[in-house]
Amino acid sequence: MPISGAATGGRPDVGGPDMGGPHMRGPDAVARHADWPPRVVRGLGALVLLGLVVICTPLPERFAAAFAVHGQPAPAEAIVVLGVGATPDGVLTSASLARLVQGVVLYRRGLAPVMILTGGGKESNARAAVARDLGVPADAIVRISAMTTADEAQQVRRRLGASGEPRILVVTNAQHLRRATAVFERAGHRVIPVAAETELDTSPGPEARLGLLRVTIQELFARAYYHVVGYL
Repeated sequence: MPISGAATGGRPDVGGPDMGGPHMRGPDAVARHADWPPRVVRGLGALVLLGLVVICTPLPERFAAAFAVHGQPAPAEAIVVLGVGATPDGVLTSASLARLVQGVVLYRRGLAPVMILTGGGKESNARAAVARDLGVPADAIVRISAMTTADEAQQVRRRLGASGEPRILVVTNAQHLRRATAVFERAGHRVIPVAAETELDTSPGPEARLGLLRVTIQELFARAYYHVVGYL
């Protein structure tokens, strides 16, 4: 005959017939079960409110502006247009095209004799073709295949020579400039940062605000990663 916990001085048989078993719900359990739908509704409501704040107010622009850099162009040895990406068939993204156009403007102003285009092979090739169409001589265009800011800085340094501190204009988006400037300076360059204005900076619509917020958050994560691995 089984000996119960009460008979031996130990714990009672939890879940046994005397306790009602795990399938029996007391008043507290029923109340907790009934309370979760309002909590979910309140949580969803808070998310919707947050989304409205993001897309319908200038908060994303102010958040992005806090991490942006805008330099003053000046004469240099080279214009370095950092890569950002192209489609699989080699079509430049709007951000890549904006950086390229800014680089061409600097070249046509006579601020440097050479324009260095970085990025993947398809992006740098497409950029070089567009730059030639916009009046930049072929012998003034240098293409460098590099996929990260740290790699771009090292390859540009090798291209410009190891002696001295070459003075360069670095062109990228405003949120990326702070990290790019630090990485290129660490590689031995004297950097003049130049921000390329993109459609995210000029459009006041909800989609642009979300895009600007995404770019800024991605850059914050990238900056943290660069600190961890020692690039900064």
